[in-house]
Amino acid sequence: MSKRLFYYLVINIIVSAVTVWAVLSIWERAHTPDETATPQPISRLPTALASAQPLMDTPAPQISPTPLVNKATPTQNQSSADGIPQATVAWPLPPESPQIKITTIVGIGDLATERLQIQSISPEAISLENWRLETSTGEVYTFPKITLFEYGAVDLYSRTGINSVVALYWGHSAPVFHRGDRVVIYDTEGEVQAVYSIP
Repeated sequence: MSKRLFYYLVINIIVSAVTVWAVLSIWERAHTPDETATPQPISRLPTALASAQPLMDTPAPQISPTPLVNKATPTQNQSSADGIPQATVAWPLPPESPQIKITTIVGIGDLATERLQIQSISPEAISLENWRLETSTGEVYTFPKITLFEYGAVDLYSRTGINSVVALYWGHSAPVFHRGDRVVIYDTEGEVQAVYSIP
């Protein structure tokens, strides 16, 4: 029995030694760097100084001078591009056969008394409904429903008030008429019925 035990111990020692040697060999291989691996080349970016082109090599852009253009708008004293004089805007002329006339404008500049007087010069009754009065300053008045009987007259006041058969009120809070203004009255067909220049 002692001889068998001796052999058993010897075999156990040999197996243990082989096992330890195998484990150490495997560990050494796993932790040893691979000297055969090919090192990867490290690319280097060119420096800004090397890659930058000299500014003097780039030609400066050529700027062509812009020709001056005369943008003046022709006026009454100028001619158009084709040499034809510009036409001036003319006010309408009085009608050949008027039905009414503007007799006068009084109280100019005084809102309390400023008024325009219209008189019929027709032997027949004339309806002024939707007729239009315009001034050279752009003021516009549209007549309400009112009839001028033969040779009758009506006053148009600039201020506010209550309309009647002999007086109409424009409803302004300031005077309307000025020296040098022109006043035109149109009928419903757009025909001129009266023209008046304020002296």
